Amino acid sequence: MSVVVATAASLSIASRGRLMLSPVDMPPLPSMLGELLQVANDPVVSSERLEQVIARDQVSTLRVLTVANSAYYGCSRQIESVRRALLLLGTRQVQHIASALALAPTFESAHGPALWRHGLACALWSERVVARLGLPPIDALFTAALMHDIGIVIMLMRGEQWEQPCLDDACAGRGALPALERAAFGFDHAELGAKVCQSWRLPEPIWQLIERHERPVAQGDVAHAVLAIADHLAGAAGMPAAAGLEDPAPPRAALGVLGLDGAAIEQLLGARGDIEAQVAVLT
Repeated sequence: MSVVVATAASLSIASRGRLMLSPVDMPPLPSMLGELLQVANDPVVSSERLEQVIARDQVSTLRVLTVANSAYYGCSRQIESVRRALLLLGTRQVQHIASALALAPTFESAHGPALWRHGLACALWSERVVARLGLPPIDALFTAALMHDIGIVIMLMRGEQWEQPCLDDACAGRGALPALERAAFGFDHAELGAKVCQSWRLPEPIWQLIERHERPVAQGDVAHAVLAIADHLAGAAGMPAAAGLEDPAPPRAALGVLGLDGAAIEQLLGARGDIEAQVAVLT
């Protein structure tokens, strides 16, 4: 039997048939948001093109300007246009704001707010880790970090009676969450999240990173290593995916790939107040 996940197009993944999703469970992203996500994840997009897509929708424009004018960014004068926001904050920062604002509605559920804050924290920590290491920007990393646990949101929305025990057992140390989910559903939240993002036509690097984010970090996989460390930092700084799911130690393989150690992690955690402030602005 298969589980049918309703998104822009029907798709299926093998399961034990416990969870059935109908075509109304995950509606497709509105076309405007899909276009916004495309430009927000295009590493070579021009500021003119980004401005054009954001300004086409009044709600998106208002949200971007509201965030840009927040106390966190501390601009000395009022930002009254997307063009001004691009000039003062930079294209990449506006891309991140646009991604976050476009994807936030997908987490609107009883369990969504905590997972959305966790995703935001992961995305912001990933940028902090990249900067700490002096790496060039990693395409799709910010949005993949935002969305890496969208599968948990869907499982809780449509199969809470099976997903919540998986979370409870994982928090109690009775197994790793992906293994518990595979026993209950036949697939885990990373596989489901990747299928959803793929059907939303998000760029391939995004859903591929989501798909493997619960696997061991492979040698040389810098994007996965950064996401794994960011996930740990989010939990260590008080924003885990679920209460009790904090990792006691950063994943060793990820540390090895990035050349980090425990002291570096402690130094990074010194920025937790700044990350909390940014999360507050975007929620």
